[in-house]
Amino acid sequence: MDVEIALRHLPLAGFHHLLIFTVAVVWWIRREKVGRVLSAYMALAFATTTVALRSHPAWWLAGGLVSGALAVAWFREAIRPSFHTSFEHTPRLRLGLMLVAAGFAVAYPGHSGDLPAFVFSPLGVTVQPTLLLALAFLNSVTPIANRNLRWIHAIAGTCYGVAGVVSALSLGPTTIVASLVLVLASCYTFVLLIVGTHEIDPNDARGATSVKQLRARMYRRHTLLPGPRDPRPPSRKPRRRR
Repeated sequence: MDVEIALRHLPLAGFHHLLIFTVAVVWWIRREKVGRVLSAYMALAFATTTVALRSHPAWWLAGGLVSGALAVAWFREAIRPSFHTSFEHTPRLRLGLMLVAAGFAVAYPGHSGDLPAFVFSPLGVTVQPTLLLALAFLNSVTPIANRNLRWIHAIAGTCYGVAGVVSALSLGPTTIVASLVLVLASCYTFVLLIVGTHEIDPNDARGATSVKQLRARMYRRHTLLPGPRDPRPPSRKPRRRR
């Protein structure tokens, strides 16, 4: 049934792909100043998913209500941010994994018919790829994003992923793999929440004033994004003569 919904709303899927590409370009240019834009996009994606599922009563009860609740949560996050959107201190391995998950959400297979999945995947149309993109975004943010928001997405991702695997056993391996990726991303979120990774506290970071303290905080984690460097040459201490 989700394939039928995706094929019926292909123009909406194409619009979301164009919009997310625009958001990615704006983020690359503005970086730290587009945190609310990313949250606003996720609110819009879940809102359009709710509208797309409304024409199917059974699926609207199973996914539309959840998508509507997540849209409200993301809209609240866009209005009153509870965490600082930054990817510069994200560990390299985690950032790479979440980039793969986000790319898989953008090119979610098995739902675009004969059209290319990377342009017409059901992003913003069905729940699974939209949830996967949200999980990739939340897990990539440092300091750690709102824990309640991550718990909700992890639980929802696990439920929809397992349901997708069970219902896709007769649809072929492509649909099963797509649901398994959502399950793995949700389990990875659970691991991060339970283990409680030590991230940089933004309130503590404001108290660092010396160049040495700032550089120590900036380079505590290896990332794929370049950070600021001290342009001054290293100081050399004079040797004492004995």
